[in-house]
Amino acid sequence: DKTPLREAVDAAYDSSRERIRIADYRLDTAVASLK
Repeated sequence: DKTPLREAVDAAYDSSRERIRIADYRLDTAVASLK
């Protein structure tokens, strides 16, 4: 009963805060540190 409804999760999700992820971990962390 504690799992939120899909609609609630979808409404709360902000795609503008999501960053693009890169498969190579070292490159991904380097790009993340630039922001």
